[in-house]
This record gives sequence, structure tokens and C-alpha cells, in this order.
Amino acid sequence: MPSIADTRADDYHAGARTPTEPEQRGRDIERQIRQAYQNIVERDGLNPQHALVNLADLRSHLNWDVNKAEVDAVLRQMDGPGVTLMPEARWWVRRESATQAGAVRVGNEDNHVIKIWGGPDR
Repeated sequence: MPSIADTRADDYHAGARTPTEPEQRGRDIERQIRQAYQNIVERDGLNPQHALVNLADLRSHLNWDVNKAEVDAVLRQMDGPGVTLMPEARWWVRRESATQAGAVRVGNEDNHVIKIWGGPDR
């Protein structure tokens, strides 16, 4: 019977080491974020090439056991090639309490929307 370490190693390129629990948790949260983004795009009939998803809406689709700090940390790590976090352009939407509560601060700027290129498995 394979050990938990053997099973987890299958998720990693080299399989040379078993991920730590925080690494695995981060990967699980990222997977949830990507899937929630895809679900919202499909639900709202948005064009996947141009879809901007409100982070407050995205957060409402994540599992109940993830907290804001964990999600914020993963979003900051994801921000880069293939994922863009940005402020909401419409100031009146940005000032709504739910929109502001869902924002993630990167540097000295609150970001309220996300754009992900590619599917939920990238």
C-alpha cells in the first residue's frame, strides 16, 4: 500500500520530495481560486479572454475553511504571468463595502478584480 508521501509526490514534477503541509494547502487554495474563477465566468456568460472577476464574488465560492489571510497570500503569489490582480476601475463600485472587504492589498494598492488566462488546471 502506498504511503501518503508517495501519493503526494505524484503531484510534483520530480517527485523527489513530499510537499510540506503549507505548500499543499497553498496549492489546494490556488486550485479553488482557479476553479471559482472559471465557474463565475461560465455562470455569468463572460468572454474568457476578457473576463474580470470581482474578488469578493470569487471569495464567496471558496471552501468555508479558508481564511482571508490564506487566500490573500496565495493571490499575491499567483499575481504574475497568467494572472493579473487590479483595482476596480469604477470608483463607486470600489467604495462598496463588500468589494472593499474582498480586496487584496499588493504593495500600496488595493486590488478588487482578477483576470486569469488559461483554465482551472494551469
